Amino acid sequence: MIIFIGIAILLTVLTLLWILRPIFGATSGVKTTAITIAAVTVMGAFSLYAFLGPIAFADFANQNSKPETAAAGQQIRAEIADDAQIKQMVTTLAAKLEANPNNPNGWVMLLRSYKVLGRYDDADAVFAKAKKHIGETPELKSAYEELKTERSK
Repeated sequence: MIIFIGIAILLTVLTLLWILRPIFGATSGVKTTAITIAAVTVMGAFSLYAFLGPIAFADFANQNSKPETAAAGQQIRAEIADDAQIKQMVTTLAAKLEANPNNPNGWVMLLRSYKVLGRYDDADAVFAKAKKHIGETPELKSAYEELKTERSK
């Protein structure tokens, strides 16, 4: 992101210098006006980017991460649920957490796995177990909120 901002600043300054070059040979008052225009343009461009940039990128990220229809989401979930390798990985993770329950990241991963598989009752049980073993961490609570949102759709 820093590289992008640096390149944007450089290109903006070079463009302004190219556009305003005839004015630099003029009198002192005109030079001041040119520099003021350049400064306002640069500040305005970056203020607009700061205001609109996160909105535009958030929309783009959400657009690409959600299935277009509920039916497409259900189809994807069904394909994942039928995959034996994924079922085995989730089962292995659950067994590892039973053996070593002090793994906050593991509980969150298991909760999210059950959400993706549509196993909401199992996810509720995992949330209760996780709270008992590690407490209600922000990550765990966030994952459970995602589950409740998904369930209500």
